[in-house]
Amino acid sequence: MTSDAGRESIVGLVRELVRGVIGLVRTEITSARQEVGEGVSRVGRGAVFLGLAFAFALLFLIALVVLLIAVVALWLPWWLSALIFVVVFVILVGLFAWAGVRRLISAKDRFTLPETRASVQEDVAWAKRLLKRE
Repeated sequence: MTSDAGRESIVGLVRELVRGVIGLVRTEITSARQEVGEGVSRVGRGAVFLGLAFAFALLFLIALVVLLIAVVALWLPWWLSALIFVVVFVILVGLFAWAGVRRLISAKDRFTLPETRASVQEDVAWAKRLLKRE
C-alpha cells in the first residue's frame, strides 16, 4: 500500500507541475501580448510619418520624370519622349516583378519549418505518454 500512496503522490506532483507550467506559459503569453501591443502603438506613429515621406518621395519622382520627358522633348517630339520613358518603366516593372516572384518562391520553402514542426510533435507525443502513465 505504501507504494500505491507514493505513486499517487508522484502523480499528484506531476499534475501540479503540469498545471504550473501551463499557468506560466499563459502568463508569459499575456505579458508578450502586452509588450507587442505597446510596441505596435509606437511603431504605428513612426509608420505614419514614413508613409507621408514615401508619398512625398513618390510625388518628387513623378515630377522628376516629367522634367526628364520635357528635357528629352527638346530634341524629340513630346509623344516620343513620353513613349521612351513608358517603355523603360514597363521593362523595369517586369524585371523587378520577375525577380520578386522568384525570391518569394525560393523563400516559401524556408518558412515551412520542418524541424520545428517535428520537434513540437515529439514534445506533444511525449506529454501524451506522460499523462497516460498516470
